[in-house]
Amino acid sequence: MAETITLTMTRAHAQTVMDACELLMRMKLGQTSFPTELMLGWPLYHEKGISVEEYCMRRDIANDILRAYLRATGNKEGREKDLTEHIVYEVWGTIRYTLYMADHPDGGDGWSVASRPPLAESGLKMPKCEVKRDGGGTADH
Repeated sequence: MAETITLTMTRAHAQTVMDACELLMRMKLGQTSFPTELMLGWPLYHEKGISVEEYCMRRDIANDILRAYLRATGNKEGREKDLTEHIVYEVWGTIRYTLYMADHPDGGDGWSVASRPPLAESGLKMPKCEVKRDGGGTADH
């Protein structure tokens, strides 16, 4: 029997889930710079007095460690997607698209990649996301 799970969360929670999905997606793709930037907190580090040279040194060390981790865990670095990566993309893309459309009910400028519906990649039923605003208005996708 197929089942669905309904989860209600704030926009801040949805953004965090979306960011976590993007982090996992990028790690599985072997894109170490994205997680490194998140962990180091650029440009916050720069604003706290750390020089660009210090930041770059820390970034390069972290990237080397992340690449070693990916090799040690057998990550295919984007050459071979697995079901988890497909599912993560679908969740991330669905949340991103729904939030964009809720913020741009007219469709926005049409140039933002967030304005494009996510592709179904896993073979599973696509996730559904809905934004409910105080006052009863909704935007779902």
